Amino acid sequence: MLHPPVAPFATGFLDRPDGARLFWETSGNPHGRPALYAHGGPGGGLGTGGYRRRFDPELYFLVGLDQRGCGKSTPWACDDLATLETQTMDDLIADLEALRDHLDIEQWLLHGVSWGSTGAAGQSGPAARRRPGAAEFRHPGDALLGPRLLPARGEGRPRPGLGAQRHPRRPDPRSA
Repeated sequence: MLHPPVAPFATGFLDRPDGARLFWETSGNPHGRPALYAHGGPGGGLGTGGYRRRFDPELYFLVGLDQRGCGKSTPWACDDLATLETQTMDDLIADLEALRDHLDIEQWLLHGVSWGSTGAAGQSGPAARRRPGAAEFRHPGDALLGPRLLPARGEGRPRPGLGAQRHPRRPDPRSA
């Protein structure tokens, strides 16, 4: 289900120690449940904000980030190939943590597509300082659905209707 379009109510840049400037925006309910949208790429970006329609603006405080070298963030890799040295998973995770600190968010739902799902998965892993309450990772070929809540590690199985359609991996008899 797509929600009505909403405009961001705050935007800014997060300066990183290596000289990168990361563009971020927030929309939805400033008192709602925090959720990060991690776009695909590399080289993608937030675009015109169509991603905001995936989230109910009355329920979520939505954060969008143009990752390194993407969208409004600078520098672009095509302008300075040396910046590719700082386009690593560790840098992306550090960027997400820095943005979460900057916006004073303790936990957030992570919604990633394509490359963004890789970064979101890395940010929610054991190396993350604070785990998200939920995460969802999608490949761009998946149907466009709104975020579904998945349990944080150790909280049991997904609630029916919110991820129960994911089946455990069945062992391949050829590998026995």
